Amino acid sequence: MKQYWFGVHCESQWTSGSSWKMVHPDGRIVDAGEIVAAEPPRRLVIRWQHQDKPELKAEGESLCTMELEPSGPAVKLFISHTIESEPSKLIEAVSGGWPKVISNLKSPLEMADGEQIHSAMYPGSIFGDLFSQQTEVNIRQHALESASFVVCATAWLDTDQLAQIAKDTGGNIGPLSSGCFTAIVAPDGSLPGQPIRSGEGVVVSDLDFTLIDKRKQIMDSRGHYSRPEFAQSADWPHSRRVRSRTHGAPRVTR
Repeated sequence: MKQYWFGVHCESQWTSGSSWKMVHPDGRIVDAGEIVAAEPPRRLVIRWQHQDKPELKAEGESLCTMELEPSGPAVKLFISHTIESEPSKLIEAVSGGWPKVISNLKSPLEMADGEQIHSAMYPGSIFGDLFSQQTEVNIRQHALESASFVVCATAWLDTDQLAQIAKDTGGNIGPLSSGCFTAIVAPDGSLPGQPIRSGEGVVVSDLDFTLIDKRKQIMDSRGHYSRPEFAQSADWPHSRRVRSRTHGAPRVTR
């Protein structure tokens, strides 16, 4: 949950009548209340009072209802958040917060299971260091565009194989002794572990899956067709105008 709710987590038994609270990473309680109704997987109702900011806590308890409803091949999510105090600064705050949380939650739904980690395999021990650099550029770009982790494995030639190739071809083994890029690349393009550029070895690293959502927050990895408003421009390029539409690709007119 932390990766979808900006680092906070909930503590509850998730049954009707059980206590519920939302907790900051440093242990501070953000909200506290109880589960009013729990009907998995269809309906969840929570009554809680904000605890962190005095002006919001003074408004008392609010009631949040979350419901899932089948809609053909899809599922609709309804969220209702109410409070008796009007006007309410709390409702104003959550009205801006809920869309962000739902946007984060939809990220795993847009990808099939396993799509958080992509795999790649390249021939290593070929073309020398330039091939290693080209492979690195390709893999890091893939991680950035897909907003996923990429695990890249490259083949290698051992000493006996190199010697045999040199004997058979009469060539230099230099270009065959490097050219590997075995690595793990994070969604932001960084390398959480030391890559292997020649020979045999193992790359080990902890994967922080919150980096996927952080990457998605600054880049629409599905392409600008899913966010047509990004394609709007008054002068792009050289006196062209882009008309964005809800469906299909933007239409460019002169």
